[in-house]
Amino acid sequence: MSKIARKVIEKIDKTRFVDKVRIAISSGKGGDGHISFRKEAHVPYGGPDGGNGGKGGSVLIQATPRRIDFKHVPGHVKAQDGGKGKKTKQDGRNGENALLEVPLGTAVLDPTSGEVLHDLD
Repeated sequence: MSKIARKVIEKIDKTRFVDKVRIAISSGKGGDGHISFRKEAHVPYGGPDGGNGGKGGSVLIQATPRRIDFKHVPGHVKAQDGGKGKKTKQDGRNGENALLEVPLGTAVLDPTSGEVLHDLD
């Protein structure tokens, strides 16, 4: 393929208007808790002191006039996982939410039934 043909194809790819897209969305997994027991001198039967795992993040879909098509949307959107718990009852950090910006008027459909779950205006 010649250099000119390659440039023409690249230009066409950049100007394509994408108005329908199928993506996979995953929320963040909650973090693991920590199992530990207090071990101090002069404290008989110290007891448990492990922390809980952090909550996983959510995927938020926001309609915005700044977007006109779905070229920027990746094939898979995943929120951040929660952090692990630690000793001395320290909980893990919560996962960050993932924000997916879509054009106004986007309809979110159930992939199996085709039912409209939400219409974003």
